[in-house]
Amino acid sequence: MAQSPQTITAFIAAAASLIVALISYLGKRKSDRELAQLNAELIETQERRKAQRDYEYEARKRLYSELQPLLFQLVEASDNAYWRIQGLARSAREGRLTGRSSRLRAQSRNYLPSTVYRLMVPLVLLRLCQRHLTVVDLSLEPEIHHQYTLAKLLYRSWNAVRSLTELGSHPIAYEPYRGKSKVLAPTNPAIEARQHLNLQQIDQAVESLIVEEGPTRLLRCRTYGEFVEAYRDETSTVNQTCVRMMRLFEDFHPEKKPVLWRILITQAHIYRALVRSSDKGSNTNPVEAFDIRERNDFDWRPSGSEATVEEAIEWPFSAAQDYLAQRLERLEYVRGVKQE
Repeated sequence: MAQSPQTITAFIAAAASLIVALISYLGKRKSDRELAQLNAELIETQERRKAQRDYEYEARKRLYSELQPLLFQLVEASDNAYWRIQGLARSAREGRLTGRSSRLRAQSRNYLPSTVYRLMVPLVLLRLCQRHLTVVDLSLEPEIHHQYTLAKLLYRSWNAVRSLTELGSHPIAYEPYRGKSKVLAPTNPAIEARQHLNLQQIDQAVESLIVEEGPTRLLRCRTYGEFVEAYRDETSTVNQTCVRMMRLFEDFHPEKKPVLWRILITQAHIYRALVRSSDKGSNTNPVEAFDIRERNDFDWRPSGSEATVEEAIEWPFSAAQDYLAQRLERLEYVRGVKQE
């Protein structure tokens, strides 16, 4: 039976409406799934961000409670060591590091042991910081990370004799041998041979200056009084491990031990950067720690000395700055590789 045009039109309209309704229903279901998926992703992102915030909050608390007090002590100790190095230059300039009345003679009851102690304390504090690194995340605080990096540079500088003698505007012919050292063809026959310690010797001395205190067995650095008392006991670990450092500075003079003086000038740059970074609240590059006028404070030449300004200032400063620039560049490279 043939359908009338009106019936066919109505049928088509109904079918179209059904199709539209079906498409709308299916589209709504798809939208609901997409919306549910979007909500799930949003919740997951929020939870992840909350977990990250919680981690950073707890990590910063540990960082400030575990490391910040030690870094504060490190800055104070760095300031003391810096002024002692400058004091060595002043004492040499005043003629107080030569002859039988040298302030660093073997029989010195104060200046020699206090010099060694001041130069050791920053290394002890670095070691105490390192013992907390398993529970702190230095990447959260660039300023603290910078201070820690400088402290590591300080430690490495004690054994940087090869670099410090080869770099700079005037290399020194100094060659370390197994446990012994000699200066090759020195221009000054008064230059002494042994002018550095290896890191094993430094480590042993550092460990001997760490003591436990109280029922919690809190680790701390020996006080100066405790250090002197322990060192005077020839059977003590302090005496046995620090005697090399003590002998290194016996009768020290920048002109007699130019390699050791370069080590100390390098450390003065690092100490200066540590103190300035703390004072300014911004990272200070140790290579740029001194201006030209401030370098004159490390001129060790007494009146009438035949030494030149290049020998006293330019050569050790250029070697120190070249070494620090090289080490910092390498550290930045390694950090960049890790971040990638």
